[in-house]
Amino acid sequence: MTRPLSLNRIACFLLLLLAASTARAQQDWEGSKIIEEVVPKGFRLLRPKNLLDKLHARRGKTYTVQQKDEDVKSLYETRYFEDVRIEVEAGSAPNRVRLIITVREASVIQDVVITGLRAVPLSQLKPKLRLNPGDRFNEHLQKLDFETI
Repeated sequence: MTRPLSLNRIACFLLLLLAASTARAQQDWEGSKIIEEVVPKGFRLLRPKNLLDKLHARRGKTYTVQQKDEDVKSLYETRYFEDVRIEVEAGSAPNRVRLIITVREASVIQDVVITGLRAVPLSQLKPKLRLNPGDRFNEHLQKLDFETI
């Protein structure tokens, strides 16, 4: 006697199948592929076109894993982003891919307020600080400023 498949089991199977096909598309990527589409996500203050024009990732161009790594590094080096990911999805043909470029923009510092300072005049301390209003927040620079204070 056969047991009918439950809806939960079917849903789990379909999710596993989808995850496996996406993982295979990213893992099996060797050599170069033609970019079918570039989808920017997460841009709030910055215009994606201004930054993406400086990358290897362009519709219709060939793209390699090395270029993908270079593009991630280039976006991080701008210091505009706290997080950068480039996901590769299978395109409409075996030699084509879709690139999803997802970023999380770094916060912009509105003001720097120091309270309770008595030992050193604020006028002497402020020029030594690395983070200033209008700058993008950087955790490493924040730590250095804490050490300075």
